[in-house]
Amino acid sequence: MVNDPAKFDFVISFISIGTGIDQTSHNRFAAYLASLTNEVTCQTIHWGMEGEVDYCINLNVGSEDLREKIRTKFMAIQNGSRRVTISLNAPCSHLRQGK
Repeated sequence: MVNDPAKFDFVISFISIGTGIDQTSHNRFAAYLASLTNEVTCQTIHWGMEGEVDYCINLNVGSEDLREKIRTKFMAIQNGSRRVTISLNAPCSHLRQGK
C-alpha cells in the first residue's frame, strides 16, 4: 500500500492515439477488476473523447504477494498494447482535486 495519499498503488490508463482505446484489453481489465472488489479500492476517471479512462487503484491490504500477483495480471492484460499504460506508486494525473 502506498503511504503517500497523492499516489496510488496502480494507475491503469486506457489511452487513444486517434483510434479509440484498446477495447479488448479494457474488457479483460474490467472483468479482472470486478473480481478484486475486496482487495482493492478504485477510482475511475473518464477524461477523453474517445473513451480514455484512468483507473486509480489502491490495495486494501499490504501484501507484497498480492501486489505482485495483481501487477503480473495487469501486465498480461496489457500484453504490449501501446494504448494501455501501467504506472506503479504514481499520482492519478486526471483526478480532479477535491474529489
